[in-house]
Amino acid sequence: MVAKYSCHEGTLVGPEMRTCLENCSWSGVEPSCRADESNGCSSPPTRQCVAPFNYCGSLRGPNGYQDITCVDGQCQCPGNAFYDHCTCLPHIGSCLIKQDSASIVGTPTTDGDSETTYGCVASDNCNYEVHVIGNYESSNGTHGVFTDRVAGDTDVIVSVSGESPRPLILVLTSYEPVRWRLSVTSGVTIDRVILVMSQDVIRAIY
Repeated sequence: MVAKYSCHEGTLVGPEMRTCLENCSWSGVEPSCRADESNGCSSPPTRQCVAPFNYCGSLRGPNGYQDITCVDGQCQCPGNAFYDHCTCLPHIGSCLIKQDSASIVGTPTTDGDSETTYGCVASDNCNYEVHVIGNYESSNGTHGVFTDRVAGDTDVIVSVSGESPRPLILVLTSYEPVRWRLSVTSGVTIDRVILVMSQDVIRAIY
């Protein structure tokens, strides 16, 4: 098995491919992405600065909070090995989080309207095929910033079909309460489902 690595923006530091060895370790060293902040962004930024103060907030990373800057009306992140400089989306190993990518097997809807999805398919696990699926919040106009959501406002249908040579691990993440629905066809084995929730979601459930 071979894992392939790439970067949304910037330069890949390290090997483009690593091979899974017989002892389930990987050849070579894990690569990272080095942002070139002098260049423009070919990827569309995912966040606009909040007027009138051009506010972007901060981003929680492995080394604590980092300020996000406003550049030409769009939020851009400090370049490091874990976050894309232009999209502010994380990338760990071969998992490059993308917005509304065709490879994401989850589809969130609120009252029948599609919602934004974030996710990746990691290829650097020898034993499992890892899918990360995330939904931040509902864009339903009836919900205000400080309005409590409840599980069921947003449905996320996770549909897995076809055949995979490895069992799947599904990592389902949400900032606000959602209702996850799994649809799995024969030939697909789900090893485990990992739920990642914010503290607000935990309070809404319990």
